[in-house]
Amino acid sequence: MRLFTAIEPPVQLLPQLTKLCQGVPSIRWSDPNQLHLTLVFIGEVPDTQLKPISEALGQIEFATFELRCRRIGLFRSGSLWLGVEPCQPLQQLQQKQQRILQRFPSIRIRSRRFLPHWTLGRFRRQQRPDLSSYIERNQDLDINIPVDRYILKSSRLLEQGAQHRSEYEYLAE
Repeated sequence: MRLFTAIEPPVQLLPQLTKLCQGVPSIRWSDPNQLHLTLVFIGEVPDTQLKPISEALGQIEFATFELRCRRIGLFRSGSLWLGVEPCQPLQQLQQKQQRILQRFPSIRIRSRRFLPHWTLGRFRRQQRPDLSSYIERNQDLDINIPVDRYILKSSRLLEQGAQHRSEYEYLAE
C-alpha cells in the first residue's frame, strides 16, 4: 500500500483552482478533484500498517491556519505548480508528521527539503511548453486556502495516472 499525507482544498475553492488547470494544450492537467498538497510521502507499507499509522497520526494536535498561494512555478522534472508562501503552522504540521512516522521501522522518509505546492499539471521535460502567457495571465494570483484538516491517502499507480483514495481524515482542534 502506497501512502502519503496531504491537504486538500475546500470544495468552494475548486472552481478557482480548476481555472488554473487549463489553457496550455501540451500539459497533462491535474484532475481538480485530486488536487492536494503533499505533506509527507510515506511510500509503500504493508497493509497491516495502515491502522497503526493512522492512529499515530491521530495524536497530532494542530490549529486551523491559512495557506497563501501567490505564484506559479516549474520543476525541472516536468511539473507546473501553484506555490505556497512559507507558513510556520504548515511547517510544524509537516514536521510533526515526519517525527511520528519515523518511529515506524517499515517507513523510510526521504530527507528532502519541504517545498509546499499544488501540482497543477505535468509535461515532458524534453518538450517543455511555452508558459510565458500562462504565467503572465496568472501573475497577480492570490488565493487563500483555509486548512482545518489533513488526510492520510493511499495511491494506486494506473496507466492513466495515480488514483488517490482518502483513508483517514484528521481535524484541527
